[in-house]
Amino acid sequence: MMLGADVSAGVLRHCNDKQIEALTQELLGIGDVTTLSLEEQKSILEECAWLARVQGGVAGSGLDYVWQLLTQVLGEVRTNELIKRIRTGDSGIPFDFLRGTDPDQLAESLQEEHSQTVAVILSYLPPEQAAQILSRLRPDLQRDVAERIVTLGQMVPDVIKEIERGLAEKLSPMLANAHERGVRGVDSLITIMKTVDRGTEKTILEYLSTHNPSLAEQVRQKMFVFEDLTLLDDRAIQRVLREVDPKDLPLALKGAGIEVRELIFRNLSTRARDMLNEELESMSPQRLSNIDKAQQRIVDVVRRLEEAEEILISRGGEKERVI
Repeated sequence: MMLGADVSAGVLRHCNDKQIEALTQELLGIGDVTTLSLEEQKSILEECAWLARVQGGVAGSGLDYVWQLLTQVLGEVRTNELIKRIRTGDSGIPFDFLRGTDPDQLAESLQEEHSQTVAVILSYLPPEQAAQILSRLRPDLQRDVAERIVTLGQMVPDVIKEIERGLAEKLSPMLANAHERGVRGVDSLITIMKTVDRGTEKTILEYLSTHNPSLAEQVRQKMFVFEDLTLLDDRAIQRVLREVDPKDLPLALKGAGIEVRELIFRNLSTRARDMLNEELESMSPQRLSNIDKAQQRIVDVVRRLEEAEEILISRGGEKERVI
């Protein structure tokens, strides 16, 4: 904590995964360093310097600090996985034997499993692997599994182990190592859906729209956010810009990252670019809620055009051929 996240992140970049996990366990267990006196902080820093010279040492504190620190080194996904594993006290990796398993064989083996069991398994797998398996399940099982992933709560460790044991016995010829994917609920489903093919995505969304419209809308909103405009090519951006309310663009860009700004400016005429730049420079401070609403209206345009198949969003995973 006293070194600051930037300096500490530099230290962690020289650590391997096991060292990072061990340090994170210590960081999560330390209290609020800001309550220490200057004398106590000085003493700790002196001890840290001595340890660094003799055998190496790292200091830090608090969940917020750990999050800020680790995301700089590992990114949000790996940080989530690491902290979740440590806080649950689980040193093992659920379903780690599924890594490298042929998706066709695994999907075939899961076809007769209960949808709740399949949902639990997929929620722990890396998103691309889970997407490959989900897209290979029969349509009715796809729908049930997607809905159950959303409603998954905290799983009892003994239940997880029981599912693992049964699956390991069934799939013993295909065993390999795996990596934990412990995300739950809507975020877990969205992470998987972002890597499935368009057909599988539409099947799941259509089912959710019929059986749980509010949930379907929640998933749709999270499937594409304003910063995801960078997934569109120049032609798609130009098509979107023709539909966007001119008043929304400068307001939306007020809170946009540099990549999105560059993308928009690149697809405007010189005159339109100059006018937009002048508006941004002269714009007074805006409420964040108004910026969010403007960005959401542009996102709504993107979603509408994609549903009409007038534009194509480049997604991860297996890519659809376009000619």
